[in-house]
Amino acid sequence: TSKDSARGRLKKHSMACSHGRTRARIWSFSLSASLAALAACGGSSTPPPGPRPRTTSYRLLRPAKPAEAVRKVRELRPSLGEGCWVVQAKAHQLSTLSGEDPGGAALELICEENALIRIPCPFNRSEFNQVVVRFKAQRVVQLGLDLIVKDGLRSVGRQEIRPTAGITSACFDVPAPRSKRGASKGSSVAGLQLRCLSPVHRLTIHSIELLQKPWEQALPDPTGEASLVLMGSEGRRAVGLASTSPLVCNLRVPPAAKLCFSFGVPEQLPRARGRVDLRVQLFAGKQPPSTHVYPLTDAAGLGIEGWQHAAIEVGDRAGQELRGVFSIRSNKEEVFCCALTPTFFTRAGVEAPTVLLITSDTHRADHLGCAPDGVDIQTPALDALAARGVLFEDCLAQANATRPSHAALMTATHPRDHGVVTNEARLGPAAPTLAEAFQAAGFLTFAVVSALPVAPLESGLDQGFERYSRSMELSRRSGDAIDQALRWLPDAEGVPLFLWLHVFDAHTPYEPPAELAGLYLGSADKRTSPFPAGLDLHWKPAVADLGYVTAAYKSEVVGLDRELARIFSHPRLAGAVTAFTADHGESLTAHDIYFSHAGLYLDTLRIPLILAWPGAPAGQRCPAPVQQLDVGRTLLDLAGLEHVPFEGVDLLDEVDAMRPRFSLGANRWSAALTHAGWHLILHLRERNPAAD
Repeated sequence: TSKDSARGRLKKHSMACSHGRTRARIWSFSLSASLAALAACGGSSTPPPGPRPRTTSYRLLRPAKPAEAVRKVRELRPSLGEGCWVVQAKAHQLSTLSGEDPGGAALELICEENALIRIPCPFNRSEFNQVVVRFKAQRVVQLGLDLIVKDGLRSVGRQEIRPTAGITSACFDVPAPRSKRGASKGSSVAGLQLRCLSPVHRLTIHSIELLQKPWEQALPDPTGEASLVLMGSEGRRAVGLASTSPLVCNLRVPPAAKLCFSFGVPEQLPRARGRVDLRVQLFAGKQPPSTHVYPLTDAAGLGIEGWQHAAIEVGDRAGQELRGVFSIRSNKEEVFCCALTPTFFTRAGVEAPTVLLITSDTHRADHLGCAPDGVDIQTPALDALAARGVLFEDCLAQANATRPSHAALMTATHPRDHGVVTNEARLGPAAPTLAEAFQAAGFLTFAVVSALPVAPLESGLDQGFERYSRSMELSRRSGDAIDQALRWLPDAEGVPLFLWLHVFDAHTPYEPPAELAGLYLGSADKRTSPFPAGLDLHWKPAVADLGYVTAAYKSEVVGLDRELARIFSHPRLAGAVTAFTADHGESLTAHDIYFSHAGLYLDTLRIPLILAWPGAPAGQRCPAPVQQLDVGRTLLDLAGLEHVPFEGVDLLDEVDAMRPRFSLGANRWSAALTHAGWHLILHLRERNPAAD
């Protein structure tokens, strides 16, 4: 089997490691030339298209009526003065437009820090459901939009947008207004507030348009690919179902199966008045259909919030061809819509393969109890994982920032080539991802992440995932993320599953659980290691002792380990093919970099890597130099999917120990080459320690 052969490959790999070290200094290439090639900004190759996400099998039961047109309600042009736009920015001015957008004025802002624009314009919120900001910028920009209402501000959302060559449009869907009983109604708004959340230097606002879009168009086209639809912290890949257009699909039932799907009404859609149901009818030949009804409103007529999961017992129809019809039934004539995921079958009592990938943000390689050069730290859950698998003692990340590193892991493509070199850039849809590879092989794909840099819509890392849970704040604790992952597991019973869990505990601010806060203080509590002049702890200014902070980092890792024990002991996951790794490390004090992952020193690039699977050689250690880039290919091979196309090399095969490893710093400030005991860093711009 593939797992048996992996043991043999690992033995050859370990032997190859020692052989590689005997010729470690026999090399003849130019380090500077290699680094310069790595850092080249132009001419980078785009990964070829790979397997695409599964498309929904739904089709319309009958031809749809012609779609209504989007209607422009109002266009707001920049103006300054009393009763006009109010701007908070380093500098701003109005300029006359010509060329592609003539006949008006544009607002030019210098945004070295966050900028704020308040636009007084009283209107009725029920008149529009989309705001389009038309602008020009020189680089990726983060924009946030708020409604100015009587009791303060109502956030509409925030977006990261990569500008085009001309005028770029940022579209914000505005939730329908709610009454206290949940039904849609009109409400007055005093104006809009636009926030520029990133320093883009120069931002030019051309206009803001208020649009009324038919509600049926607020969800993905039911005849096309399912897209991620967010409800609160959860996103699921779905299409739109309207009360005017029932959907139909054909199904062949496997033995002992349940027919599963999810549905829900996103916040931006209007809530129903009165009783509204999702009705599912299953037809088999000439037999009367079985009908299943799921309420979209409660007994009081209020809309039910969030995703709902449904499972219909169809085991008595094994081998039959079913025709499923999905429709919305209401006692009102108005159009009502909901999101509907593609269907899949689960099978009780059937063992199915599981692949678990855990990435621990900002986790140093030496902060494992089992690490060969580790610090004194208690990580019994991770130590036990290493004891039943393989610990790679020399693994490097390809970037020192969260999003570029995760993009490399999920595409097996170097940051130079996938182009994501900052936490603001978005992974393009052309890059084949690890989730898409598993999905093409018939796996369900779930992701649970804990911080904004890997949030789905902002990062593009949701490609190929059918479910994606995010933090509603900047970040969340690992316990909350693990709770979500465990809640989802029953929905994948008897189905192959790829689960990605991202945890953020080891990232600043280091604020461990109260019961662990003093675990490693010891003599450090005597404040014997004062901060260097000019250094302060932005999340806890009263602290000025280095020992206190490094102890807090260790305690964060211990707290994470305790939470991970719940994952590793779960019956479905205890026998999973499992990888534990990180996106990058952390510099605690070395090189005058304090509590940050700036720079490409080994403190920042060395990361933990543990692989475990049923039948793995227990307690094996591999000293060979490897890189995070190859984890995805290795997981596919361990899952028996050697035939599935994906880049990278299997880390359990004989890896060339003489292969140099390259890393690229955030914003392309620097590049590094690690090879045969040498680590070379090339600064590509005038050095900025806070950014490189």
